[in-house]
Amino acid sequence: MKERQRWWRNGFTLVELLVVVAIIGLLFGFLTSGVQVARRKASQAKCANNLRQIGIALQLYAGDHGERFPASLDDLYPSYIDNLETFVCPASGQAAPASASAGGYSYVGGLTTSESSTTAIATDAAANHRGDGGNVLYIGGDVRWGTGSGGSWSPPGS
Repeated sequence: MKERQRWWRNGFTLVELLVVVAIIGLLFGFLTSGVQVARRKASQAKCANNLRQIGIALQLYAGDHGERFPASLDDLYPSYIDNLETFVCPASGQAAPASASAGGYSYVGGLTTSESSTTAIATDAAANHRGDGGNVLYIGGDVRWGTGSGGSWSPPGS
C-alpha cells in the first residue's frame, strides 16, 4: 500500500495538467497580441519614415524648380528617390509599385513652398492602416499620425 501512495504523489493529476495547459495558453495569447501591437507600431514608424523621405525629396525638387512642388510623385523617381519601395506603406502589404504614383500614398500636386507649413501635401491611402488613421506629411516636412477616415486624417488635438 505504501508503494502505491508514493507513485501517486510523484505524478500529476489531470486537473493539475489542465491548469498548466490553461496558463500556458493565456501566456501565449498575451504574447501574440503584444507582438501584433509591436508590428503595427513598427509599420507606422516605417510608413512615417517613408513620408519623411518623400518630404525631403519634395523640398529638393521645389528648390530646383522655382519653389513649386511636382505635379505627381512620379516626378521624384529616379532623380530624387531611387527606390520605388519608398512610395509604399508597409502596412498596405503592397509590393514595389510600377510607378511612384501607384504607391500607397495620396499626394496633392500643384502646391508651392509659400503655402502654410501646416498644409498636408501627402497622406496614407485610406486602407493602409485598416481605418486606425494614417500618417500625414505637411509642407513644412513634419510627419504626424492623424485619426479620421476616408484619407482625411487630422492630427491629434486639431
